[in-house]
Amino acid sequence: MALLTVNAAVAMRDAILTKSALTTLVGTRIYVQSDPPAGYRPTEDPAQPTLTGSAIVITYRGGSRDGGSGMLVQGSLYVRCYAVSELAAMALDAVLARELDGFQSASLRSLTQALTGQPTRDPAGWAMAYSTWNYTST
Repeated sequence: MALLTVNAAVAMRDAILTKSALTTLVGTRIYVQSDPPAGYRPTEDPAQPTLTGSAIVITYRGGSRDGGSGMLVQGSLYVRCYAVSELAAMALDAVLARELDGFQSASLRSLTQALTGQPTRDPAGWAMAYSTWNYTST
């Protein structure tokens, strides 16, 4: 089951990378199953573009196999959108929802935002919007 769960998060990351409205905001700062790397901070620094600026973190929440076929996995993902302020994090979450809610691909039969971004701060004090996404994958 672990391989399938990581694949759903990877498939979501791959979908984000196809959306210029999102890559303009986060570049390649999209992390799967891990926090941003050491040295990361949400404030922009042109001297360190890979370590600074808005970012998206996708982690697996849980799921189950389809009882009938055993082939489908229905699960959910937690998504954290980091930005310089809670308002900016919520705006990033809104762009993510606009671009990916209802997304389908070969590996993701459906991807929908179940809970919109809730503004909060992580333990380091960084502003973020925390949302939940449901998916069905093969």
